[in-house]
Amino acid sequence: MSYASLATLVDQFGADSVILAADRDQNGVADVGVVARALEHADGLINSRIGVKYKLPIDPVPTVLIAYAGDIALYRMSLNTGTYTEEKRQRYEDA
Repeated sequence: MSYASLATLVDQFGADSVILAADRDQNGVADVGVVARALEHADGLINSRIGVKYKLPIDPVPTVLIAYAGDIALYRMSLNTGTYTEEKRQRYEDA
């Protein structure tokens, strides 16, 4: 179970930001595989931290975890696309 999804990323950051970070083939659409890998990374990172204290999977997923997963995923997608910003790094670190 993923904490976030493409839809929650779009809700959190807007379609343009997600496309900018995840459109590797430059066709104007976020690449599903890129998004999936970033979300898997976010889930793994979150689970590695909270799994020592809480039984996984967390259900229902608190909105704060959805937001944190979005922050982590957008940062990861932005690293190799030239869309990295200091704000994204700070949100990643805060998450």
